[in-house]
Amino acid sequence: MKLKTKKIIAREFLLLLLCAALAIFTFLGIYPYNFLKKRQIEALTIEITDKKNHADSLLAHVERKASKQFKFTNWYAHTFNVPREHQKIWMHFYKMAQTDSIKQLCEPNSNRDFVAFLNQTGFKSPERFKSFILKNTLTLKDIHAKEASIIANKEADSMAIQRDELTTQILPFKSQLGISYLVFLTGLVALFLLRYVYYGIKWSILVLKQKSI
Repeated sequence: MKLKTKKIIAREFLLLLLCAALAIFTFLGIYPYNFLKKRQIEALTIEITDKKNHADSLLAHVERKASKQFKFTNWYAHTFNVPREHQKIWMHFYKMAQTDSIKQLCEPNSNRDFVAFLNQTGFKSPERFKSFILKNTLTLKDIHAKEASIIANKEADSMAIQRDELTTQILPFKSQLGISYLVFLTGLVALFLLRYVYYGIKWSILVLKQKSI
């Protein structure tokens, strides 16, 4: 075999190895890419959990108050057969507590049914009932806490969407193989097919330029 032929074969073999190397590097390069995406997902998951826990802690105190309000107003509406307008009922007693009218309301001679109702619900004195109303009325601080909880939950939901998007960007093993194969084929086309087309065009032009004898 002539030396020139050997050089051509060696060159083509090295180009083929180059295509294979590009495909292998592409395949291996996807691993750190996936690793970074997974780290970002883990960081977001921790942040989402912290946001949710913070939102829950802000809302817990408000929900306890709201639960006690609902339980009391529901029982009151059922006992006295009035519409279950929970907010209206609660604010009625809150205004009375503010103006110190609870004692008058709890006079046994004039409001026996209401006094009996309070005894059934565990309030043995007007002072205890007044304290219950004042302690479980939502304050401005509670309202701000509820608003902050809503904001924290929205931020957590936004982060969850971002995390889902990152999850879709992680390339599975089949995709790694597919991308590497595509790189290999692209290399073959670029280094062999297109190169031979270029050589063919160049040869054709040289032939056309030659003068006929």
